[in-house]
Amino acid sequence: MIKYRLILRALFLISLLSLGACASKGINLIKSGDLRVETNGSNQVKITNVHVKQLEYEVLIHADVRPVKAVRFFSPGHLSFELFTADGHQFFNLDVTRYSDRHGDGHRSKMKHASFWVRMPLDIPRGSRLVVTHHSRSVHQDKAK
Repeated sequence: MIKYRLILRALFLISLLSLGACASKGINLIKSGDLRVETNGSNQVKITNVHVKQLEYEVLIHADVRPVKAVRFFSPGHLSFELFTADGHQFFNLDVTRYSDRHGDGHRSKMKHASFWVRMPLDIPRGSRLVVTHHSRSVHQDKAK
């Protein structure tokens, strides 16, 4: 009888801890329908694996860039993340360069994709639209110049 109670308490504790761990991962705003995403790749790359997670006090935006066809030299360029509210006003416009120190862009590059992400304190308004655009250069060129 005592053994049975210990097993039940252990199972209850394990299930309680696993539910708490799931809740701390944040809310995927794309899956919940609170955010729409549009991607604008190019003829060299495609944008994949876009995630937007609302954490407790911040948001995490992530996207991967993959070459359209097999290439020997892969230069991922940079991405711009533009967020528009439901009524069409621009909430922010960020240029994000690749964050990685493990991949080399050298002569025998083995890089098959590049990851871009930004994490910032923000609460994304419901019904917003995120536009992810690829730019071929790794540094942003201002059009006004």
